[in-house]
Amino acid sequence: SLIEYLAGPTGTPFGDKRVSQGRTEPWSDAFPLIYIEYGNESWLPFFEWQTDPVEYGQFAEHFFTTIKSSPYYPQIANKLVFVLNGALDQSTTDDFGHVAIQHCPSAHMVDVAPYIGGWESEVEFGGGAINDAGYQESLLFHASRIKFHTDRHAQSRDTLSALGFDYDLVTYEFGPGYQLPTGTTPVHHVMEAYGKSLAAGVATMDVMLDLQRNRFFSGNFFEFNGNTSYATHTAPEAGFRPHPAWQAVQLANQHAINPRVYSRALHTPTL
Repeated sequence: SLIEYLAGPTGTPFGDKRVSQGRTEPWSDAFPLIYIEYGNESWLPFFEWQTDPVEYGQFAEHFFTTIKSSPYYPQIANKLVFVLNGALDQSTTDDFGHVAIQHCPSAHMVDVAPYIGGWESEVEFGGGAINDAGYQESLLFHASRIKFHTDRHAQSRDTLSALGFDYDLVTYEFGPGYQLPTGTTPVHHVMEAYGKSLAAGVATMDVMLDLQRNRFFSGNFFEFNGNTSYATHTAPEAGFRPHPAWQAVQLANQHAINPRVYSRALHTPTL
């Protein structure tokens, strides 16, 4: 079983499997926390699996309950965090992740992916061309779209918490979005221009601060590598230089800590 592999001793089938792969000590000794999520983007019909949130929550509860029945579970129970998947634009108490967790009392978190544009958000900046309008759309994507949903996710979490469903929000992926590469179009140069721009860096900072403000437990930037599309840096042969979005993540993690100062626009001058 999974738990036997993570925490079981030698002499057990999955403990021995771990040892055969080069890890003698339990993996549970190597990490302060281990996050276990049931499924991947189960709300998305693309995966042709469980798009019904009640069914998804019930299946997840069965899976997590099975984990808790392992004889090795008690010794690592305080290290395991059970996670359900949600969608950014499904943010009310009647939407996917928030419904699912009402049917999965073992879960601790619901996660979402607040991407800045890209196919995940079904947004193509600049109408598919590189222009000033596209950079402005990228720069303001948090204010124009993401903030609405993260605010509503936080409100849904707080509403359900008051009803006895206590859980955290978390992000499983975020950052600039891109067109998924294919065999014939490995690089989408328009999305490359927007995703690795200073505008995307500012938008990433806005998302990071917004997640902190709305008490999202943590964020997982996608992804750390030097490549095209989803990347934090240029290729190694090009100097492995960080893109603005990754610099924004570093800045937020290192300096955007308590105490915070919030501002609110009371009046905006117009011509």
